[in-house]
Amino acid sequence: MKNIIYTLCLCFTSLNFYAQVGIGTTNPNAKLEILSSNQALPENTDGVLIPKINEFPTTAPTLLQDGLLVYASGLGSIAKGFYYWNNTTTTWVALAGGFGSVNNGLNIAGSGDVHLGGNLIENTTIGQGIYGLTYNLNGTGDFSVQDNGVGKFQVLDNGSTRFGGDVEWRDNDTNGIILATLINDGNDGRFRIYENGGVSIDLDANTQSVFNEQGLNRNFRVESSGNANMLFVNATNNRVGVGTNNPQETIQVQGGARITTGLSIGNTTFGTYKLSIVDATIPSVVIGNTAFNNVESGRLTFDENVPNFTNAGDTYCGFQLYYDGAQDKFFITSGCTGRVNRMTFERTGNIGIATDNPTANLSVNGTANKTGGGAWAVFSDKRLKKDISSYSEGLDLILKVKPVNYTYNSKFTELFGEGNGNATTKVFQGVIAQDLQKIAPDMVTTVNTDVDNSNDADGGSAKSNGGQFLQVDSSKFTYALINSVQEQQKQLDAQQKEIDELKQLVKKLINKN
Repeated sequence: MKNIIYTLCLCFTSLNFYAQVGIGTTNPNAKLEILSSNQALPENTDGVLIPKINEFPTTAPTLLQDGLLVYASGLGSIAKGFYYWNNTTTTWVALAGGFGSVNNGLNIAGSGDVHLGGNLIENTTIGQGIYGLTYNLNGTGDFSVQDNGVGKFQVLDNGSTRFGGDVEWRDNDTNGIILATLINDGNDGRFRIYENGGVSIDLDANTQSVFNEQGLNRNFRVESSGNANMLFVNATNNRVGVGTNNPQETIQVQGGARITTGLSIGNTTFGTYKLSIVDATIPSVVIGNTAFNNVESGRLTFDENVPNFTNAGDTYCGFQLYYDGAQDKFFITSGCTGRVNRMTFERTGNIGIATDNPTANLSVNGTANKTGGGAWAVFSDKRLKKDISSYSEGLDLILKVKPVNYTYNSKFTELFGEGNGNATTKVFQGVIAQDLQKIAPDMVTTVNTDVDNSNDADGGSAKSNGGQFLQVDSSKFTYALINSVQEQQKQLDAQQKEIDELKQLVKKLINKN
């Protein structure tokens, strides 16, 4: 029987077949179809064995063998797996599941991953299309770009990025107009920003830095944490401002200034001072007159356009410091041809903001705030107190208070001024002192707005400003409210206890039924 089968196979192999051949089937569906003994439970002999090799043939296949399939055993230098001959590239190509390499450093691992290495053999473009391309440095390796073996760009595994050589930024693409450069200047850095192809800003660590290199109308501004115009260079008008973006002179300082060496106005050096205040012990300046109780006892004016405001009185445009000897008050005023008192200092120590008649160490007519957060604090150390006792007022006081809306009348502005200009129009919330005095007299005090300085050394006189008025210290409300909350919380706790007891009682009744 074996001889018959062998003879038939030999006959078949010596003939040209144009029909289909089946092994394990009488109805082949292709030129050659091999069926397993059992598709669901195959035997270990079901399959086709491709020729095994340990090494690739010494003589390469030809075009006639293009597509020749072999199986590397892994016993030689070739990674285990299937390979086919690609006559176009004259290389053996590994199929997925094997591990092979070609002469340009391309490797295919058994897992199907592709490893790149070696030199390209032709110009290559990678078209990403709609897909992203990510280099993940998730180990200790670095990503480097070299030019003839010299490192030019590198991303280290620690996240740092390095450039080797000059760097250019261009508009839209690498052939666009240049926007900025970072170059080597004698082993020092030099950063340039361009405008329309020309250098506009040149930061050179080796020599000097230049802003607005092209001499155009390009202002320069330095901002601090609290001042948007800490330094402002107005290129249009050739002016420099400190603390202002609208300098009116070549140099304008908005705020205080300190000169530690010397001040020169109109001279090339400060050897000959135009303004000099010098003393071996205590340098001082005196501004005043030769009479007592004079309204004009001295003024220091900070003026704009001085040639147009030459009078020594109230005609100025800016700020003014002046002392009124008749009232014994020092004023800080501002305005332009019309004076407005902004701050008042009395010899008694009272200071007023937006009022000419302060009635306390600090009187503010209008709004006030404290920047930077925090709170106004008072000393509350037990070591600084005596006669300490419990304070018990709470709901009993709060429930008697009658809050009201109100606006100030003309008498208020006559005494204390307009403040922010809305004292007689803005609606405030508060209490009526006379009403509060009936229930909490310790919260109400009397202020005398009249002034009598007739006993002063300068021989002043008494002045009536309208008499006595009541003021309210509302700080007590804070602690009364604290007691109120505590008192109400006790009531809430008691009510909650009753509710819990009622719940338990209801629960027992329900369970009983």
